[in-house]
Formats: sequence, structure tokens, C-alpha cells
Amino acid sequence: MGKCIKDYCGIEFKVDEKDKADTCPDCIQVDRWSASKERHITISLCLVSLFSTLTLISLFTDFQGVTAKYNLFGRMGALLTLCGVILEYNLGRKLSVSAPLKYGKNISFGWVGEAVRRAVGSKEDSHHQLIAHITVVIGTVVWGFGDLINEPIVRTFISNIFC
Repeated sequence: MGKCIKDYCGIEFKVDEKDKADTCPDCIQVDRWSASKERHITISLCLVSLFSTLTLISLFTDFQGVTAKYNLFGRMGALLTLCGVILEYNLGRKLSVSAPLKYGKNISFGWVGEAVRRAVGSKEDSHHQLIAHITVVIGTVVWGFGDLINEPIVRTFISNIFC
């Protein structure tokens, strides 16, 4: 018999001689589950960065008239909103209190502590949530009003501000 080294678990489990693990199978499953969620958040943040950059590039190309016929700036707003929603979804999944536990298995106070720790989130998670909210709002505004960048009155107004 071995005792799990995780702070929130501490249960005893049967050690397989060939594995010689110091972590119980349930904690290994939870660790893999958490690592998967972190990967999804990292990918979502990369998508938000990529589409933010592409949105700024399309603003420049639409304003210069290169892609004005296609209203690329407004269309990029839709993709930016989608990326923000994906990031919010992945953050919500990471911060959810459910853990992949086996049916009929007892839950210790350690597991409750782990669930509370996940539900509260870290400062980094708060920053990621702020990025997701801002991305959704900006993407929605660009999506709704981005086609107006090609209107003569808007072009004149922007030219007077920046020139």
C-alpha cells in the first residue's frame, strides 16, 4: 500500500510493483485533466492574439482602400468575437468545480478543498477573464460597425483626427 503525495488527497492505494507510483490513479487523472484545460486556454489566448493582430492589419488595409470592397475589418470583428467566446468557454471549464471522479467513490475534505481552489481561480485567471471580456466587446463593436470605415464621412473624420 502507498499513500498519495497530493495535499488534497492523502488516500492509501495499492501500489503496482511495475509502476511504483507515489500518486493515486484518481489524482493522476485530475492532473491530466487540469493540464488539458491549461493547454486549451493557451491555445485560445494565442488565437485571440493572432486575430487581434489580423483585425488591426485589416483596419489599416480597409482604410487604405486595399480591401475596402470586402469590408474585411468588419468580418474580422466576427472572428475576434468568436475567439473571445472560445477563451471564455475554456476559462469556465477550467474553473468549474467538477472533477473526473469515479462514481460511488468517497470524496474527502481534501477534494472539497481542491474544488474550492479551482472555483476561486488565480490572479492569472482573472487577467485571462478580463482579456476574454474585452475581446468579446471590442469584437462585437467591430463586427457591428466595422463596415462604416469605408463611408466617406467616417474616413474624413478619422483623417482629421490622425493627420
